[in-house]
Amino acid sequence: MYTIDSIKFTDFGLHIINHTGNSDLGNLKKQFISIYGAEGFQMSKRIGNTLQLNGVILAADLADFKTKTTALADKFSAPGLRSVILDQGAMNCFAVDGFKIDNVRVLSNVYGMFKINLLIV
Repeated sequence: MYTIDSIKFTDFGLHIINHTGNSDLGNLKKQFISIYGAEGFQMSKRIGNTLQLNGVILAADLADFKTKTTALADKFSAPGLRSVILDQGAMNCFAVDGFKIDNVRVLSNVYGMFKINLLIV
């Protein structure tokens, strides 16, 4: 069950199709140190990993679609980190550039393709 801050993605009408990226430890950042004639040590943080979620938002009608996308925007743009649970477990992350919805189709229901890049911290 995929969740964001303990809320199922399906409660937002979002059904995750796939996710790509690396949730393991990232590479170390380069260390720059110059001390003549002595040993030096510099703390180095890791480069953040990114996780891309791809899915589809399903809604009953256009008003419901707007409500669900607004709720997702409010959730991802709220201050602080989001707790996302996927197959590999829980991770703290945030959306750097928001999300994208395209290929919106209005048939008997409304659906649109969803994509977001999350930075894992």
